[in-house]
Amino acid sequence: MSKFQFLFLFMISFYSYSQEILDSERIRCTYTLQYQIDSTNAENIREELMVLSIGKKNVSKFESYNKKYSDSLMKAIIESNKGNKAVFLKEASEVIRTSPKTKFHYSIYKNYPRGKITIVDKIPGNFFLYEEEMDKINWNIQSDKETISGYECQKATGYFAGRNYIAWFTNEIPINDGPYKFSGLPGLIVKISDIENHYVFTLNSLQKINNSTHIHFISPELKTIKTSKKEVYKAYRKFRENPVQGYAEMGFSAGPEQDRKVKERFKRENNPIELIID
Repeated sequence: MSKFQFLFLFMISFYSYSQEILDSERIRCTYTLQYQIDSTNAENIREELMVLSIGKKNVSKFESYNKKYSDSLMKAIIESNKGNKAVFLKEASEVIRTSPKTKFHYSIYKNYPRGKITIVDKIPGNFFLYEEEMDKINWNIQSDKETISGYECQKATGYFAGRNYIAWFTNEIPINDGPYKFSGLPGLIVKISDIENHYVFTLNSLQKINNSTHIHFISPELKTIKTSKKEVYKAYRKFRENPVQGYAEMGFSAGPEQDRKVKERFKRENNPIELIID
């Protein structure tokens, strides 16, 4: 299979999706994520914008801004080129080539279903869907206060997935939500970081949405595998250990040089936000 054919099949499989309206968006929060991707290199700090969309029924969706942007472009291309695969392929290839890239391919839905979190994540060749319980963090609210991003915030500490966190939440926005999988405090989380500052989320804008924008649950129909969190991370480790085999299973051949480069990149990307998978 050629690279061109692989790209076509991959795009078709991803964007042959089902779409369900979960809620009407009422607040959109943009966070800056600063993260240290290599635990051995404190100089290699990366940054990406992330978006938290909160609905009127308290369903929320968290994803990369770059992912949200490219997905919206691709959705528009699909709707304008239904039945014309040649035009779709040309325009979709251009979107993939020119759109800003992301390291975070997940979509995190809180309160879907009620009281749980649903995650859709990508490992090359497949999309995985799994659920987790919400409010897994036992927060310790403290008396310390600071003004962050223009809001009066209060400090809380907690442990999640192998890291100890310091969170700053505001009672000015009485929503018990926040970036990534963090929630459960009596106000929006404005800033949260692990104590080593390997992952730092900081609110940089909050917008009230007055139009009919919806929060959609999007699931690729042809490639979504419903499984457990442990199985997803098992598949992720397997792909990292042998990327050539992973690409081969998708029908795409990778030579020794590409295999070497991918493995070297994976060695540098050794500091995931979740260190312990339970």
